[in-house]
Amino acid sequence: MCVDNYFHSDIIIAYSNDEWGEFLQFMSLKSAVSRVAYFLLCIFIAFLIAISNVSCGKSDNFNSLPELITSYNPQHYAKITTDGNSIFIEGRFYPSTLSRIQLTPSNLHSDPQVNSNGEFTAALTSTARNGEYSLDFTLDNGDTFYYRIFRQNGQWILPNYSMIEQNRTQLDAIIEIDKDITASYIADDINSTNNILDAVENLSNEICVDAKTDYEKALAISQWVSSNIYYDFDASEDSVTLSNITLDNIISNRRTVCAGFANIYAALCNAQGLDVINIRGGTIQRNISHSKLEESSERHEWNAVWIDERWVFVDTTWNTQNTYSGGEYRDGSTNLKFFDISIEAISADHRFDLVERREYY
Repeated sequence: MCVDNYFHSDIIIAYSNDEWGEFLQFMSLKSAVSRVAYFLLCIFIAFLIAISNVSCGKSDNFNSLPELITSYNPQHYAKITTDGNSIFIEGRFYPSTLSRIQLTPSNLHSDPQVNSNGEFTAALTSTARNGEYSLDFTLDNGDTFYYRIFRQNGQWILPNYSMIEQNRTQLDAIIEIDKDITASYIADDINSTNNILDAVENLSNEICVDAKTDYEKALAISQWVSSNIYYDFDASEDSVTLSNITLDNIISNRRTVCAGFANIYAALCNAQGLDVINIRGGTIQRNISHSKLEESSERHEWNAVWIDERWVFVDTTWNTQNTYSGGEYRDGSTNLKFFDISIEAISADHRFDLVERREYY
C-alpha cells in the first residue's frame, strides 16, 4: 500500500477502528523520531562549527600594521611583515641564536638563516583558513616565546589593535603617589624604611656597575630581577598581602608576586635616577583570544622607564620562569621578550588600566 494513498475512502473503509488507531500512532511515532533525528543533526553541525572556531580563533576585522617591530632592543628583536600568503621575519636574538619558527596551530615551520652576528631571516607561506594564530620562536638555549598574527580575508595580517591607542592614552594619565603611600611599599615597619632604601641603592649600584647609559642600566636591572627573584605561587594561591610585595620582603626572601616584581624594579631604577612608572591592568595568556583582553579580569603589574624621550616597557614577571611553590625555590629560564617590547606587541596581551609613579628617593 502506498502511503500517499492512505486517505482514499475505499482504504479507510477496509480498516477497523483499532487498526486505524494503531496506524495513526505508528505514523505519529515515525514523525517524532524524524524530528528528534533532525534536532540531533543540527546540534552536531553546530558542534563542528564551534570546534572550527575554537581551533583557529574567531578573528575580528582589523586594519593591518605595515610591519610589527617586536622590540627596540637591538640585541633582541624581530621585524615581521606579511604579503598575501607569505610571512617574512628578520631580526636578532643575541647572544642566543634563533633555531626555529613555527606557525601555531599548524605544523608549518621554518629553520631560519642565521649569520655569524646572530642576525636571521626566515619566511613562511601558508593558505590556512581565517583566524588567530601565533608565531612561536625557539632559541638554541631552549627559550621559547610567541607573537600573535591573524589570517583575515585570505591574507596574513599584523593586527592594528584598538588596544594600542587605548594603552597610549593611559600613559598620559600618570598618578603621582604620595610619599607616605610609597613608604608602605618599602617595609611594614616604617622605622626600617631608610635601611631598606640604603640596601636597595647599594644593590642597584652593584647591578649597574658596568652600565654606561640609562638604557644599559634599565636592561641590567631587568635581567637581575628576572634572574634572581622567584614568583611566589604560595602567596598567589593563598591571599596576597601588602607585606608580600614590600621591598623588605623581596630583598630578604627573593620571592614575590607580579606587583612585587614591578615594585623592586621601580625602586632599583629609581635609585639610579631613572624615571619609572608602574602599570596595572588586565592580561591574557597565549591560549586566550585577543578579543577577550578587553574584559579580562586577570590582574597584573609591570613597568615602563622614560629613556631618550620614549617609554621603555618592561615586564620582569613575564620574562622569568623562576618559581616558589610548596616552600621550594625552582630555577627557570629567563628571556628578554618583555624588555623594551614595542607598544604594538605588548598591546596584544596587556591592557593598561592604571599608571602611577612612586618616588622612593
